[in-house]
Amino acid sequence: MARELLKNEHVKPAVKPADKKGRNPLHYAVKKRNKVLTELLLQQNASIAYMQDNGGMTALHIAAADGSWQIIETIIKRFPDCSELVDKKGQNFLHYAMNKGRLFTVFRITRNLSMLHLFNEQDVDGNTPFQNCFMHFVPVISYLRRKATVKFVYDKTEDSNAVLTTQVLILTPLTKHSLH
Repeated sequence: MARELLKNEHVKPAVKPADKKGRNPLHYAVKKRNKVLTELLLQQNASIAYMQDNGGMTALHIAAADGSWQIIETIIKRFPDCSELVDKKGQNFLHYAMNKGRLFTVFRITRNLSMLHLFNEQDVDGNTPFQNCFMHFVPVISYLRRKATVKFVYDKTEDSNAVLTTQVLILTPLTKHSLH
């Protein structure tokens, strides 16, 4: 039925407009985890993959928060640069997956070496995706240690009488040369 509707010349213009929250039909198709409709909407208008709602969330952010791996994969295969988009807090889709505890989604993202840099991307508060939920993802760290070189850097700054310690995760993909 969705295919038939999208063939209609009067329906095509309705694919892009956003509601008062800034969400377009793709945002809602992703929220409902409707892969078929998501694919149809992306075929009709590729620019909606990049559209952000009033909070800066894209459809990819929503899919990551919901742990909808098939939809994430659908969007990233067609529009890999969507993974670089951040919301108004400077958070990429990986921040959303981590904040919502979507372990399977995070594991799947680590398989794509072109996205490993996202683990080091900081939001406006300087937090990487691992920063806020570091202890919840010990299995992810173990997995990453097998797949990449993981270095932990400790940055100590003194503020009055307190010492603040932050952790930064630096990921470097393994290469044939680094295995020797």
